[in-house]
Amino acid sequence: MSDHPFDVLAARALRVGAYLVRADDQGRLYDGIGLKPEHWRRAQTLLADAPEPWQKLLTSDPGDDRIILPNGGHILRLSSNRRGRHEHTILAVIEPCVCSKPLGQVLSESTEADSGCTNVTTPGQCNGCAAACLSDPITVECLLRCWYEDLFKLGRQESELTKLSQQLAETYEELNLLYRLGQELTVSGDPRCFVQSLCQDLLEVMSFRWVAVKLFDLPELSEQLAGMFVCEGTTQKTINEAEQAVEALAQMPQVHKPAVVLDIASQWGHLLPALGNSLLAYPLYKGETMYGLIVAIDKDPEAGDISSVDLKLVGSTASQLRIFLDNVTLYDQMHLMFLGTLEALTAAVDAKDRYTCGHSQRVALLSRQLAEALGLPPDRVERIHIAGLMHDVGKIGVPESVLCKAGKLTKEEYEIIKGHPEIGANIVKDIPHFDDIIPGVLYHHERYDGKGYPHGLAGEDIPMMGRLLALADSFDAMSSTRTYRAALPRERVLEEIQACAGSQFDPDLTPHFLSLDFSEYDGQVANHKAGDPGAQGVAA
Repeated sequence: MSDHPFDVLAARALRVGAYLVRADDQGRLYDGIGLKPEHWRRAQTLLADAPEPWQKLLTSDPGDDRIILPNGGHILRLSSNRRGRHEHTILAVIEPCVCSKPLGQVLSESTEADSGCTNVTTPGQCNGCAAACLSDPITVECLLRCWYEDLFKLGRQESELTKLSQQLAETYEELNLLYRLGQELTVSGDPRCFVQSLCQDLLEVMSFRWVAVKLFDLPELSEQLAGMFVCEGTTQKTINEAEQAVEALAQMPQVHKPAVVLDIASQWGHLLPALGNSLLAYPLYKGETMYGLIVAIDKDPEAGDISSVDLKLVGSTASQLRIFLDNVTLYDQMHLMFLGTLEALTAAVDAKDRYTCGHSQRVALLSRQLAEALGLPPDRVERIHIAGLMHDVGKIGVPESVLCKAGKLTKEEYEIIKGHPEIGANIVKDIPHFDDIIPGVLYHHERYDGKGYPHGLAGEDIPMMGRLLALADSFDAMSSTRTYRAALPRERVLEEIQACAGSQFDPDLTPHFLSLDFSEYDGQVANHKAGDPGAQGVAA
């Protein structure tokens, strides 16, 4: 037996001597529900014997929904399509009955019918078998109405359950997407990687052909975010053409709020040929300023049209992206402030000796360039840059009479100077998250041959940060005029560094240092000299 609610109702009806038939709006019968041929013929016969046209039941008022048959049977309207609940009207043609069974027994037998029991065996006749009907058509009517309403409510509950299940599935997709984005949400990493993951997650969840994020070149965004374009999926054109198309799309007023366009060609075809057939666009705002756009192109036809569910998912993603971008921008601002504070501190140390004006910033620059030339990770390069800024912070504990002394230092004075790496290390160790900076501060005067200070380390025992800063520090020292000598020419400095590879300097790092482009260094020297006209020159 079918599990359709009307088939279940029809099986129950047959247990109590009733036939369910369907009629259209024109008053034509077109089938019986779950009826054998002999039952269908019997139902038609009873309808034909009605004292008045049964078709009136199709449009009659709720209180006028039955016709009494001459033989004592009934024709009952069970449902109507007047309220759009069904595509047809269901009538129950109820047999007159000549026997009576207890109602409880019939109800028990009717539940068996739902499992596939036989129907009324002989149309129009009650033979007293297990398929018997009731003697009172009014009671049968009540049973049929109750069963019908129960089945209708059950269908409505099933529909609501299906809708709820769909909503739960959509909510799960949204929560799962937000969870995955939250796992990847870290402002200290590469922002492009996060945006790429975001686009990939949207592609996976929503089945679009490609998804892109475009951030505009605006002052509201940090330098590493401004102008960014990330695209994941398969575009019809090159990435540059796709970016140009998204930039053109961003100029359309329609996408200055969340928008769905199901036919790009008919709306903007001549302007946006590189996009695709359909799109979902979601703008990113900071206050009143639109600074970016999320675009999803060409949803898979098998997944249906772009829907409000897709729009909601992209909206939730956009909220996460806005938070991330705001945090990245704030992080960059704080980082710049932090570096500015360090530069101010080291500038104050350098200012104790006019001959070393800008020395720490130049060492930081050279150290960063050498770290990049070695292919070190960006976060490691950043820490080496900070170590370069801080490497001489210990000179704050060296008397100016010694630090700025003209002429040769005495042995005792030189010992005081040699103490600045340890003084600096003691200062840095009390700064949170600066543990990894200490090797650069403490060991930048160690020599590869073990004749340096403060600990006389040699070779690979000297931490790489110390070996790296030693090259940068010595280069700037030889290139600058000091109290005890004039600046050396660039060629002489490079020759000296080459000659000291393996003795003073790490022989593996030296070639990389000598291959650096020193034009940025020279520009920084010029800026420092311009900022302090009394500063001593640096040899070119």
